Amino acid sequence: MNYLAPMYTTILRPAPKKSVIIIRSRGEYLGSVEAPDRERAEAVAIKQFALDDDQRSRLLIRERL
Repeated sequence: MNYLAPMYTTILRPAPKKSVIIIRSRGEYLGSVEAPDRERAEAVAIKQFALDDDQRSRLLIRERL
Protein backbone atom coordinates (compact mmCIF):
# COMPACT_ATOMS: atom_id res chain seq x y z
CA MET A 1 0.00 0.00 0.00
CA ASN A 2 1.34 3.40 -0.99
CA TYR A 3 0.90 5.71 2.00
CA LEU A 4 2.22 8.78 0.10
CA ALA A 5 -0.51 8.81 -2.55
CA PRO A 6 -3.00 11.02 -0.63
CA MET A 7 -0.30 13.62 0.01
CA TYR A 8 0.42 14.05 -3.71
CA THR A 9 -3.22 14.67 -4.58
CA THR A 10 -3.36 17.82 -2.44
CA ILE A 11 -0.40 19.60 -4.04
CA LEU A 12 -1.57 22.84 -5.61
CA ARG A 13 -0.31 23.63 -9.07
CA PRO A 14 0.26 27.23 -10.10
CA ALA A 15 -2.34 28.75 -12.39
CA PRO A 16 -1.34 28.53 -16.06
CA LYS A 17 -0.22 31.76 -17.68
CA LYS A 18 -2.35 33.27 -20.40
CA SER A 19 -1.24 35.73 -23.08
CA VAL A 20 -3.42 38.80 -23.48
CA ILE A 21 -3.69 40.28 -26.99
CA ILE A 22 -5.88 43.13 -28.20
CA ILE A 23 -6.98 42.87 -31.80
CA ARG A 24 -6.42 45.99 -33.88
CA SER A 25 -5.20 46.12 -37.49
CA ARG A 26 -2.57 43.73 -36.12
CA GLY A 27 -2.68 41.95 -32.79
CA GLU A 28 -0.95 43.90 -30.03
CA TYR A 29 0.51 41.89 -27.16
CA LEU A 30 -0.46 43.52 -23.86
CA GLY A 31 1.16 41.08 -21.44
CA SER A 32 0.37 37.92 -19.53
CA VAL A 33 -1.84 37.06 -16.57
CA GLU A 34 -2.10 34.02 -14.32
CA ALA A 35 -5.56 32.53 -14.04
CA PRO A 36 -7.05 29.02 -13.95
CA ASP A 37 -9.45 29.56 -16.85
CA ARG A 38 -10.24 31.95 -19.70
CA GLU A 39 -13.07 33.83 -17.98
CA ARG A 40 -10.96 34.66 -14.95
CA ALA A 41 -8.01 35.57 -17.16
CA GLU A 42 -10.22 38.02 -19.03
CA ALA A 43 -11.42 39.61 -15.76
CA VAL A 44 -7.84 39.97 -14.49
CA ALA A 45 -6.66 41.44 -17.81
CA ILE A 46 -9.47 44.00 -17.87
CA LYS A 47 -8.52 45.18 -14.41
CA GLN A 48 -4.73 44.94 -14.84
CA PHE A 49 -4.57 46.75 -18.20
CA ALA A 50 -7.49 49.17 -17.52
CA LEU A 51 -9.43 48.28 -20.68
CA ASP A 52 -12.60 50.10 -21.71
CA ASP A 53 -15.71 48.47 -23.22
CA ASP A 54 -14.50 48.81 -26.82
CA GLN A 55 -11.16 47.19 -25.98
CA ARG A 56 -12.85 44.39 -24.02
CA SER A 57 -14.76 43.29 -27.10
CA ARG A 58 -11.48 42.91 -29.04
CA LEU A 59 -9.62 40.97 -26.34
CA LEU A 60 -7.94 37.67 -27.17
CA ILE A 61 -6.81 35.33 -24.39
CA ARG A 62 -4.45 32.45 -25.27
CA GLU A 63 -2.83 29.87 -23.04
CA ARG A 64 0.95 30.16 -23.07
CA LEU A 65 2.91 27.01 -23.76
